[in-house]
Amino acid sequence: MFKLADQPELVMIKSGEEETALQIERLTNRRQRIYEKLFGLQEALKALYRKEVTYGDIEKYLNAENERQAQGMALEKWFLLEEIKVEIDFYNNSGVTIPEEVKNVVAAWREAHSASKDPSRYWSDTKQAFKALPVTKEERENIEKRNQRFCTDPELAKLRDLVETHVNIFNYTNRFCEISINPAKIRDNAPWIFPFIQSEETENFGYRGFKRHKFTIKSDVFLQSPFRYFAFEE
Repeated sequence: MFKLADQPELVMIKSGEEETALQIERLTNRRQRIYEKLFGLQEALKALYRKEVTYGDIEKYLNAENERQAQGMALEKWFLLEEIKVEIDFYNNSGVTIPEEVKNVVAAWREAHSASKDPSRYWSDTKQAFKALPVTKEERENIEKRNQRFCTDPELAKLRDLVETHVNIFNYTNRFCEISINPAKIRDNAPWIFPFIQSEETENFGYRGFKRHKFTIKSDVFLQSPFRYFAFEE
C-alpha cells in the first residue's frame, strides 16, 4: 500500500502486465513504421541529390507546407544538377513529365511529412541517418505504472475480480443474448453489486443492434493508476 498527496491510502489490485506488454509492443511497432517512413525520405533525397544528405536537407522537405511545395524544391534541385534553367511554376504547370527521382521524393514526402511529432529524435548525428527509436527503460516503467489498478480499501480489493466478472457477464448478455439486463433488474435481483457499478444506454451496443445498457465499474470505488503518462509518439 502507498499514499499520494491528498489521496487516501491505495491498495494495488492489478499490475496491468498484459496491458503494459501490449502497449509497449504497439509503441515499438509505431516507432518502427515512423522510422521506415523517415528513412524512405532520406533514401529518396539521397538518390535525388546524388550524394549523402544531412538532416538539414531533409528537414526542409519535412517542413514543406504541401505536396506542391515539396515537389517544387525537388524539381529545383534536379534542375540545378542537370544544369537546366527553367521557372519551377512554369514546369509544374506545363504538363511535362516529372523526373523519376522527383516523383520518388514526393511519394516519400507523403508518407514522412506528418509521420512524427518530432522527426529529429530519430536522427543519429553519429551515423548521419535515421534510426529506429526504442522504448526506453524509463518509458517502460512509466507505462507499467500507468496500467496499475488500485483500490482505496483493502477489503474492496478482494471483491474487485468478482465485480469485474459480473460486469463482463452483464455486457456479454446485453450484446449477444435476447434477454436484456438493466439497472432495475440488477437492483432487484443482485442488490449487493449495485453500489459498485454504473451504466449508460448505448446505441447499437445490444443484441441485433438494439439500444442497451453498457456496464462499467465505478471509478471512485476501484481506481485506475493516479499516474498520467504518455510516452513519445503514443
